[in-house]
Amino acid sequence: MEVQARDGGELFVTAKVEITVADVNDNAPELTISSALSEISEAAPPGTVVALLHVQDRDSGANGEVRCSLDGDVPFRLRSSRSSYYSVVTAEELDREQVSEYNVTVRPAAGGSPALWSSVVLGLRVLDVNDNAPVFAEARYSARVPENNAAGALVLRVRAWDADWGQNARVRYWLGEGRVRGAPLSSSVSVEAETGALYALRSFDYEEVREVGLWVRAEDGGAPALSSNVSVRLVIVDENDNAPQVLYPPAAGDGALYALRSFDYEEVREVGLWVRAEDGGAPALSSNVSVRLVIVDENDNAPQVLYPPAASVALVRERGQ
Repeated sequence: MEVQARDGGELFVTAKVEITVADVNDNAPELTISSALSEISEAAPPGTVVALLHVQDRDSGANGEVRCSLDGDVPFRLRSSRSSYYSVVTAEELDREQVSEYNVTVRPAAGGSPALWSSVVLGLRVLDVNDNAPVFAEARYSARVPENNAAGALVLRVRAWDADWGQNARVRYWLGEGRVRGAPLSSSVSVEAETGALYALRSFDYEEVREVGLWVRAEDGGAPALSSNVSVRLVIVDENDNAPQVLYPPAAGDGALYALRSFDYEEVREVGLWVRAEDGGAPALSSNVSVRLVIVDENDNAPQVLYPPAASVALVRERGQ
């Protein structure tokens, strides 16, 4: 601008005055989101661009110099393409099962004193990938099944969980192949696909089958599907449903009969009796068998002379006298 000084007469002088306005750091940085994702797959590789940002500060000099940073410990980083342009990219692989959503705070700060700053929050949801197989609640299962069980009886339930989400976490159960006494396992046991409940399709007989071993597979609904297996052991429990059988002759040391006196063939030729075998069940079951003891003669008596009596004497003359 020009300044003029004039005296009382007609003389005057002019001067040019230049005023320089010194900048004060009175403007916070402004951040503009050019583009941003709201969802990202957990399978996205490191370096995937999440957002493009533009930063500016209306101040000048050092007051207008802006630095951007991210708040907190997040798996993202800032990448500068030009002085005022940034991109937010993934710094490592994401895991939806650990963190399913992120609120990423981008904070631009000016270089003045005191520094001014602003911030913007990027909301990001992590999309699931089928990267987890179902996991059973137990390493192995076992159950005791009383023999003579009703056909269709519930034996036990297996349970598996999948850490994925949605369809990827839906678990269905399948019975592995096998055989029971030569017949397909599926004719003896079934598993309900949705609940993991195992049912006995027939009545088991402990005297025929003591134990049934099988595998159950848990499979998720992903594509491709992931699965895991667990072993199941069914122990058939004996019930007192068979009366004892007496075998003749009895085995040594088992059901042996003892003579409490000496038999005399000349007095008793045969002994008839009944033996009852009884188990320890409650109630006890028993069966009977007839036993015939035949006394065998032995040569234990010397012959006796009945006639003539031992005291008799007979005289016999020689012919011709």
